[in-house]
Amino acid sequence: HGSHGCWSCPRWHFPTEVYARLNVRWIGDAMAATGLANFFPSIICAVITAALLIAGLICTFTGGSEASTASELDVDEIFLSMGQACRIVSVTHRYDTKRESRSISSDSSETVEFCQDHVVYTFSVSEAGSYAERPQVSSRGEVTIPLGGLGSDMQDRCQGAGGYQKDLVCNGLCQEGQEIECWRPMTSCTGSCETTHAWAKCSNTECYKIIDPKTEQLNAQEGEILQLLGVAFLVIGAGAALCTCG
Repeated sequence: HGSHGCWSCPRWHFPTEVYARLNVRWIGDAMAATGLANFFPSIICAVITAALLIAGLICTFTGGSEASTASELDVDEIFLSMGQACRIVSVTHRYDTKRESRSISSDSSETVEFCQDHVVYTFSVSEAGSYAERPQVSSRGEVTIPLGGLGSDMQDRCQGAGGYQKDLVCNGLCQEGQEIECWRPMTSCTGSCETTHAWAKCSNTECYKIIDPKTEQLNAQEGEILQLLGVAFLVIGAGAALCTCG
């Protein structure tokens, strides 16, 4: 039949059909790949948004528990120093090695070990009996644990009570019978001292304290800063959430 018969031969149309099918598949794969690539930024934005919102909530609630417009207060007009009118009656000091994971960025964390001290004093006031001061909780001897050591047992990071140096009352741990300075409110509290002077962390009804109220005020001011930082994180996180959803 000559060359005319070759043009009518089905085998010349078979490769064209195969190529057409392959082209459709390549186009589909390219579209899928492009869609996935476009989806990654959304995932990253969602993770960052969630991290900002969580950090904002933590900072806001933590700071809110500390803050009570303490920066506006004049402590000398609220609390009176009684001089060395108080005496340590008992000392309770517990210390334990702790291990915890801490976030250091939106996508990474580290594991640390440290010694945590927990100290509680009871003290006597010559004119009014005995009281307890609020617990002091502090840490020392912090060590970052490498990834290879996470499965190992915790080491003793305390090495006894002697390393405790962060006391807010004495230079080191107070001793029973030691005379110390103490404070009381200038006037009787309206209702509960725990509510009236929440920033001072009163641990007894009359709010007698052996931790300097100015130290408590400073801690409360740091809480205010933490609260403001938390609000900022929440605002930024909410804005990022709106952009991500949009």
